Amino acid sequence: MPLSGDQRFAPTVPQSLAREASAAPTPASSARNSTRVTVAQVLNLARKNNRVCPMPGPWQQLYDMLPNKEQVGRDWRPQAPLTGGAWSATPAISKRMCLRDHIEWADSHGILDDVYLFLKALPDDEWLHIE
Repeated sequence: MPLSGDQRFAPTVPQSLAREASAAPTPASSARNSTRVTVAQVLNLARKNNRVCPMPGPWQQLYDMLPNKEQVGRDWRPQAPLTGGAWSATPAISKRMCLRDHIEWADSHGILDDVYLFLKALPDDEWLHIE
């Protein structure tokens, strides 16, 4: 039985909405952040309608947008898109993971908004879909 006056056992009270209202973003910060997208938003767009990845041509265009690619031995960071012979030999999940790496690379190099706009503009027939 708790001791009376012990605050550890005080009844709980709902959080006030007043504090949340005061923490609302200002119009200036809302305008500044309105064009910023998150990795999750880009991934949701990339998976819409059972999409896997862009078709080889557009995917190469996306890859060409990525800055600061670096060669490590015989490989590249991030990995090049799976095109050419690798396209038909690679399962859908591996293609999707490669695209995810490209999206995360874009985020870490400050061009996620550009990648989002590029992917958003691609017609649905420019995407590989899971059948």
